[in-house]
Amino acid sequence: MNEKDIKELLCHSICGQIVVRPEHPGRWEIELPTTFPNGDGFLVLLEEISDRLVLRDTGHTLFQLANAGMEIDTPARHEHLERILRTSQVSIDEGELLLHSTKEHIGEDLWRFSSAIQQIIDLRVMSQANVRRAFLEDVATQLLGIVSEKSVSKSYVNSTLDPSGLHTVDFRIEGAKSPIYLYAIDNEHHCDVAIIHLYWFEKHGVDFVPVGVFSDEGAISSFAQKRFAEVCTHRVYQLDSLRLKRTLQDLSVSTLTGVTL
Repeated sequence: MNEKDIKELLCHSICGQIVVRPEHPGRWEIELPTTFPNGDGFLVLLEEISDRLVLRDTGHTLFQLANAGMEIDTPARHEHLERILRTSQVSIDEGELLLHSTKEHIGEDLWRFSSAIQQIIDLRVMSQANVRRAFLEDVATQLLGIVSEKSVSKSYVNSTLDPSGLHTVDFRIEGAKSPIYLYAIDNEHHCDVAIIHLYWFEKHGVDFVPVGVFSDEGAISSFAQKRFAEVCTHRVYQLDSLRLKRTLQDLSVSTLTGVTL
């Protein structure tokens, strides 16, 4: 095959997977060969407005994320979303993805629009490590907004008692009578790990006050929550700077800044 043959083959193959249905004059529904995780296809509306073309997803993408129980208004995920929108030149208007185009560029813009939808949906299937990292970033953002940065140690290890770092504390906070060991808990596994760590510190006579911050109370069984409550009386459910600051105020942390109650 020569270059012309390959080009015709690719055009025929790709175009054959795209279905275009007219809705009414100046408006078409485009069905793409890609699907959401639940099997629904990507449906895109193409509208002709004056001499401009507009691609829109009718709010279906963010609706899919909401149905999957994934919030994008946390700082880390919102940053990922903003990066996707910025690089693809897609905007959001009242929950609907939009991309303005022209007749000359509609092909490449349709490709870019569908790619943006796929990347946004991929936020839903982030690996557990990424989900964990995103929650830790969210906690750090909230924490550093209400206490001085110098008073916070991330991934703290007691090098004297635990040189191997087997019992890492997510955040150690200075400024109270006793150091605060704060654990960010996003699932039942990390809840169990935190319980083991807290028992270990108690066994070795470490002077500290434990605090647990949960991303989603409903994701952890009531049994695990009761076990955690046995070793930690200070718990914050649903990450919120005001709740977190009230908890730290109750513990007389002297390095509080920022949020006013």
